[in-house]
Amino acid sequence: MDLPISDEAIPDHAVKSLQVSALGYSPRLKKEVSQLDNDEALMWLGPNQLLLAFNPHGLLRRDRKSNNAPIRKIHAALLDTETNQVLSTADWELPDRGKYLWQLSGNRILVHVRDELRVYDSQLALTSRVPLAGPLAFVQISPNGELTMVAVIQERHTGEFHARSHDALDDEPREDVEILILDRQFKTIARATTTSDVMPPILLNEGQVTLLSQSRKHYRLALLTWKNQTLTLARFSSQCIPDLLSLAPDLVFVRTCSSESGSAEFRVLRPDGQVVMRMRSDSQHLGQEAKGNTGSQTFAVKVMHAASPIYPGWYFHGSDLVAEEIRVYRAKDGKRLATVHAEAPTASHDGYSLSPDGSQLAVLSGTQISIYPVPTN
Repeated sequence: MDLPISDEAIPDHAVKSLQVSALGYSPRLKKEVSQLDNDEALMWLGPNQLLLAFNPHGLLRRDRKSNNAPIRKIHAALLDTETNQVLSTADWELPDRGKYLWQLSGNRILVHVRDELRVYDSQLALTSRVPLAGPLAFVQISPNGELTMVAVIQERHTGEFHARSHDALDDEPREDVEILILDRQFKTIARATTTSDVMPPILLNEGQVTLLSQSRKHYRLALLTWKNQTLTLARFSSQCIPDLLSLAPDLVFVRTCSSESGSAEFRVLRPDGQVVMRMRSDSQHLGQEAKGNTGSQTFAVKVMHAASPIYPGWYFHGSDLVAEEIRVYRAKDGKRLATVHAEAPTASHDGYSLSPDGSQLAVLSGTQISIYPVPTN
């Protein structure tokens, strides 16, 4: 169990800061949201190459092919952290508000751009395209970055009926979903079908993990291996529907709600079900996220701190987030290696990233990127 630590125990030891306002980036502190968004993202593409992608919030145009939905624009800049120079840039258009950037093996990235997925190398050069046969439902990447799960919505209804259903239900209507498993060269090696109201599985290096609901708010995590064996990773109870994500080196991050108090809890599991780390949270903490690193066999957990309690479904502003705390752990035994405290955090999921060797942690806050050293043992 990882316990809270005092502010005095958190050193302020950033070794470098990169000002990014000149790139056109500025935080939107007055924007009202009900959850963290996907407007900003940081990702390392090499020892000294850091990608910053963000929504510059310019004028939006609408896409007549997608029920007149607004087109979101993303500007990406590849930065040299040693010289502070911009090495390359790219601009992407997205038809939705979802996640658009994923890490692949070999310092490559996968990007959702309009009606396709694009693969870029460490120099931000486009290397391949993967057409999408419909709106993107979700993407899952295995912890080693070698396998990709792509889900595409097969719409049952016309655009007009879809819009009317959405207005009547205040939610997206149920749709069919086709799931493809792609290898490193993005060749299809498996496929399945499901519906949009079913929680998607996540990928581990050994297979896919599914959350199964049982009676009295109990749940089971089931691993279906690539050898077609079904194993139980964990059983637990939760007052809320758990959230799952997989991360390097080969771990499962599980967010739940305590059966006694309803407060948030999260734990990190190995593929054999063993708990590496567990932590409790409170109503002034939100946005618990985790990212891992294969090179250093470490992972980082981020928690946002709000000025006052924010409960699920409540709306808040970016200015209500006063700080974020990122803790880095050793995957072997859950030992905490470093803790970073940053003020003026961005209200996005992916505003932080571990370098390829795990020795540096980049954090976006305010109008700068701060880079912190991380012990690797």
